[in-house]
Amino acid sequence: GLAAAHEAGLVHRDFKPDNVLVGVDRRPRILDFGLAKGPDPVALAAPPAFAEDAEPTMTSLSRQGVLLGTPAYMAPEQHLGERADARSDQFGFCVALYQAVYGELPFPSEDLRSLSLAIVGGRMRPTPIGAGVPDSLRRLILRGLAIDPNARFATMKVLLAELRVIRAELEGAMLRPSSN
Repeated sequence: GLAAAHEAGLVHRDFKPDNVLVGVDRRPRILDFGLAKGPDPVALAAPPAFAEDAEPTMTSLSRQGVLLGTPAYMAPEQHLGERADARSDQFGFCVALYQAVYGELPFPSEDLRSLSLAIVGGRMRPTPIGAGVPDSLRRLILRGLAIDPNARFATMKVLLAELRVIRAELEGAMLRPSSN
């Protein structure tokens, strides 16, 4: 869904698990394009402020100059008030993927300020030991969570292609007979 939106020139700007529904055909659908924008070459003049009552996992919708989106899933450039693009959505996707794989959000969040500083500084929680996550998947997630948007995947299509390879490898390993 994100790859299709990006191909259409849209940036979601608020990707999170709550904005994904899986149909009876098992295909995910991306919802809530209320904050979506087309390409915008102009960056904001200053970092936006957080709404005072905002929660890290809740969307903050308020007056101009106040952060719009769900802080826990927002890319560093969004926290800095810079232009969001498809790589920003990729960051949110990888936050959600980290959460699905490890059972927790990647950045600590005692409050919104500490969450924002952790995201902008790239200070993630250590990945849980013994989680049984293949190193290839861990590396994919970490690349999608890179502070520098240029260090992330070129597109969602590229990220998803690599994710499909990892999935195929895992499925293949599960089908191989054990040597025990």
